[in-house]
Amino acid sequence: GMRGRLWALWIIQTVEGVLCVVLGLLYFTLPGTLVVMIFFSLFVQMAEGASYAVVPYVSKRSLGICAGFIGAGGNAGSVISQAIFFKGAYTTHLGITYMGIMIIAVTLLVIPIYFPMWGGMFCGPKEGVTEADYYLADFTKEEREAGIASSVMKFAKEAASERAAKDREEPAASPTDKV
Repeated sequence: GMRGRLWALWIIQTVEGVLCVVLGLLYFTLPGTLVVMIFFSLFVQMAEGASYAVVPYVSKRSLGICAGFIGAGGNAGSVISQAIFFKGAYTTHLGITYMGIMIIAVTLLVIPIYFPMWGGMFCGPKEGVTEADYYLADFTKEEREAGIASSVMKFAKEAASERAAKDREEPAASPTDKV
C-alpha cells in the first residue's frame, strides 16, 4: 500500500545518499569508486521510480501539475547541487560527500507525507476517510453533478482496491455515478 511506498522511497533515497557519501570518500581508489558509482546510479533510478509510485495518488485532478513539480524539482535540485558543491568552494570528492549528506537530509521530507485514507510512514489512516472523500474534495458540488469528477471517482475505486482485503471499503456511490 501507500505506507509501504513511502517507506520504500525513504529507504531507497537514504541509501542513495549514503552511497554518495561513500563515493566521495573513495576518491583514492578507482575500482571502489566504480563499484559504488554503479550502485549509486541504481539507487538513483530506483528513487525516481519510487517517487513516481507516489505521485499519481497525490491529486488526481492536478496529476500533471504534481508530476511536473516532481520532475522540475529534480532538475532544480541538480542545478542547485551543482552551484553549491561543484563551483570551486569544495574539492570534487568533498562536494560529492556533502551532496550525499544533503540527499539524506532532503529525504527526511518524506516522513511528514500523510494520506488520510492510507496513513503515513509512522501513523495509520484516519478513521472513516475513503479514497472518494479525498479525491472528490477537489471538486465543487456543481462539477460533480456535471460529471466532471466521474473519472476521478473511477480512480478512487481503483485506488481503494489496492488496499489489503481486510481494509477495503467500497466508496459510497455518488449521484453522479448513476449517470
